[in-house]
Amino acid sequence: LSVGAATWTGSITLYARGDFNSDGIEDLLVEREAGVRKGTAVLSSLFVISRKTEGDCLRVIRKIH
Repeated sequence: LSVGAATWTGSITLYARGDFNSDGIEDLLVEREAGVRKGTAVLSSLFVISRKTEGDCLRVIRKIH
């Protein structure tokens, strides 16, 4: 997923799927990246996102620095 405006860009990239917290529900490992269009500033973070129960909304359960 990529988004942007006149001065910035951003993206979310899916890296892996699996049950990373051993609760029986599939989790996702995603990277969030954001940066400016005319410059070198970039912010990048990894997150594990999951649901508490099947059909629940996705939420961040861990930020990996």
